[in-house]
Amino acid sequence: YLCHYRHHHHHIIMGQTWAKKMLWHPGPDEKEVSLSQASNDWLMSDEFDVWLKDFFGFTYKFRSWLYLKGLVEQQRLHIARKMQEELCRLEKVKPRRFSVENVALEVLQGSLNAEGSMFSMCEPQVTLRMDHEGRVYSQTTINSSGIHANPTPPSLSDLGIQQQLEARQREADVEGSASYAFRISQTYCFTHYSPPRGKQSWESELVYFRFDLRPFQAYVVQVEVSDSGDSIQTFNLAGDLLVEISSKSDVETLLKALAAASQRPVDMLCLAFPDGTLVHGEDPPRGSIESFLVPPHAENDSNNMFDHVGKQTEGGTPEEQQQRQQQQQQQHQEQPEHLQERQHIEPQGNCGIVF
Repeated sequence: YLCHYRHHHHHIIMGQTWAKKMLWHPGPDEKEVSLSQASNDWLMSDEFDVWLKDFFGFTYKFRSWLYLKGLVEQQRLHIARKMQEELCRLEKVKPRRFSVENVALEVLQGSLNAEGSMFSMCEPQVTLRMDHEGRVYSQTTINSSGIHANPTPPSLSDLGIQQQLEARQREADVEGSASYAFRISQTYCFTHYSPPRGKQSWESELVYFRFDLRPFQAYVVQVEVSDSGDSIQTFNLAGDLLVEISSKSDVETLLKALAAASQRPVDMLCLAFPDGTLVHGEDPPRGSIESFLVPPHAENDSNNMFDHVGKQTEGGTPEEQQQRQQQQQQQHQEQPEHLQERQHIEPQGNCGIVF
C-alpha cells in the first residue's frame, strides 16, 4: 500500500486556534453568584490557558484529552481552590463570598456513518483532520490521489454531541449554583473510502472545561470521640460517618482527610467539637485534635466530682438540708414562667450551623 501523510503545522492545543467558546453560563436570575465581565474575560483569555497548562506541565503536548481529564479529576480540589483565589482577586471580594466546585474537564465524542469493518483499512481512502472551523491541519491518503474539495463538517446534532451537551447542562443546572462551561477544543476526522463515490464517515471530539459557582456555605462536620477513646470519628449533619482518625493526629491532617472524603475544599470545612468549639478550615489552629476533645469518661468523672463537692458544701443536719431545699423550690416558683422553662432545656447533642 502506498500511504501518503501530509501535516499542516497547525496547533490545536488549549485554544491556540481560538476554539474557546462559552457553552453555558448563569442566567439573569442567578446574578447573586455570577461573575463580573473582568472574570469572564479572564476565563476566555490566553491567560487562563497558560494558568491551566501549569497544572499539566509538558504532558499536555503529547497526551490525549482523556488522559488530561483524569489529571483534572485527581487535582480537582487543588484546581478549584486556585481558581477561587484568582476569581476572588478579579472580583475584589473576600474568598468567603463564593466557592468554586465541581471542576471538570469533559470529553464528548460523536460520529456519523462511522460503522466500519476490519476490511475498511484495506480500501483506498483519504482521511482529513480538521479544527473546529473545518480547516484541515492533516491529511492521510492510502492508494488514492486525494479529494478535490474539502467537505463541510456536519452539525453537532447530527454527530450526537449536541444531545450530550444538553444532558450535561441539565445535570449542572442545580438550584443555588451557577454553572459555567466553555469549549477548549473541537476536532473533526473525515474519512472517504474509495473516493470519489465510496462511503464517507465523520468522527468528532469536543473538549470543554466546566465548574460551578456557589454562595459560600461552610460544610459542618461533627467531631466525636470513639467508644474506645483511641480515635475520633467525624459525621456530617445527616449522621453519616466520614472519617475516623487517630486522636493523636493534628487538625490539619483531619481537615485534609475530610476534604478528600467530602470532595470539598479545606477552606469550606467547619469542625464542630462536642464542647461547641467551631474550627474553620480556612484558618485552622495548630496542634493535636486531643486539645479540643473531652473523652466521655472524663466528663462523667467531672460530674461525679461536682456531685461530691456539692454534698460536702451542703453539710448541716437533715432538717437544715430540707429547709434549704424548700427555699430553693420557693425561689424557683417565684421566677417568671419563661425562665423556669429555660432552666429545664438540655442540650440535644451537637448542633451544626451553616455559616
